[in-house]
Amino acid sequence: MWLPCLLFLLFLHVGSIMNAVPDSSVIQTPANVTVEEGSTLNMQCRFNGDSTKWSIKWYKVKGNEQVELLNSSLIHIFTHLKDKLSNFTLKSVDLKDDGTYLCNVVIDAAFQPLNKGTKVTIIGITDFEVNQTSGPIHEVEGADVTIECRFRTVGRNSSMYVSWDKDGLAVEQANKTGSYRITQNLRAGFASLTLTNATVSDSGLYVCNVGREPRNQTKSSGIASHVVITNHQGGLPFPVPLKPERDKQPETDSGSPGAGIGAGIGAGAGGAAGILLLLLLLSVLAWRYKKRAKESTTETEAAATKEAGTHLPLTSRQKELTYASLRFNKKEVEPDAGVIYAEVRTKPKQRAGNSQI
Repeated sequence: MWLPCLLFLLFLHVGSIMNAVPDSSVIQTPANVTVEEGSTLNMQCRFNGDSTKWSIKWYKVKGNEQVELLNSSLIHIFTHLKDKLSNFTLKSVDLKDDGTYLCNVVIDAAFQPLNKGTKVTIIGITDFEVNQTSGPIHEVEGADVTIECRFRTVGRNSSMYVSWDKDGLAVEQANKTGSYRITQNLRAGFASLTLTNATVSDSGLYVCNVGREPRNQTKSSGIASHVVITNHQGGLPFPVPLKPERDKQPETDSGSPGAGIGAGIGAGAGGAAGILLLLLLLSVLAWRYKKRAKESTTETEAAATKEAGTHLPLTSRQKELTYASLRFNKKEVEPDAGVIYAEVRTKPKQRAGNSQI
């Protein structure tokens, strides 16, 4: 008796499922999408139906297999139960992310409406937009020299790499005796090469190469960083090239080495002649000064003599009185007012036989 009952229950269940098919559907958008490598992929799945027991899962189809996709640092799945929809986001797509993505809706734990999914095509990037430190870079021995390289991030960077060349060779081969350090952050699109305790042998042309393995693509800035390391210690930031010059000797008709000696003697004689000329000039100036001083003295004496001839004699004799004329020359006193008379008596002559004084 139990077998007919089981068949009857199975028939009812199948009937309920068949009745739900016309009223349930899944719409996934877009049907096809093409995105550039490194960009963000967005898709949406919407369920139409009256059932309250449903769930949505996302898969990527690989051949005959379906790989379930879960939330991660790159994948974000958001399902809104009230609106019966689910949004799928994939960040920084890579070349290997192309394929078919499927939104799978399960109704009442059994029914799965048909859905063709979304076909995704990834366009690869061939231009990495590489830029590096411009040159030339001048430094002295012992310094640390850093060359920076910036480039466009491609995909999830798992297939990207950065390499450095010096003078056309890999830096690992070119700088066998040098000391260097390489750092890189592919996600940030940055790399650097540091020459530590640089030596003169580290001088050269350095190039930053950015590549990707799957398609064997390589890109550089096309401009090398010219590094110049010298042992110059004169305090300048970099050595100033000096053009070597030989000591020039005066040319003579004979061209003999004695010409240089003669030129040296001539130079010495020229210096002595200059000193003699200076002494002669000083002598002439001194002579002219003395001559002018002498002429000035002579003129002063002549003027005094002339002035003296116009005045009265120093003494005048009148009978037994002798007057002395004293004159004092003062510029601020008139000549007549400056005459002072003094009475001078002379001793009388003695007569013969008379001793009276």
